[in-house]
Amino acid sequence: DLLTGKMIGGVHEHEGLYFLSIPVDVAASLVPSKPFPFQWHLRLGHLSVPKLHRMFPDISASESFLCDACQLGKHTWSSFPSSQSLFDLIHVDVWGP
Repeated sequence: DLLTGKMIGGVHEHEGLYFLSIPVDVAASLVPSKPFPFQWHLRLGHLSVPKLHRMFPDISASESFLCDACQLGKHTWSSFPSSQSLFDLIHVDVWGP
């Protein structure tokens, strides 16, 4: 690290390839950053709690968690105002020849 002067990783070479070695803080790697059900919710494509409960019976069916992506996905957006003039809305094919 240029600011602290602390070494944050090392590199070794083997048969022409360079491998980065980063020491892992054991305490940080043992403690999950999110609760167990929330991790599976994210990994399985934001699966609902009842479906998670069917896959993992040890998860409480009443357990809930706040997922920002799921909350944003439920929001509705107001539509754009209708165009009043012929050239208010122009479609352009940017991929064509």
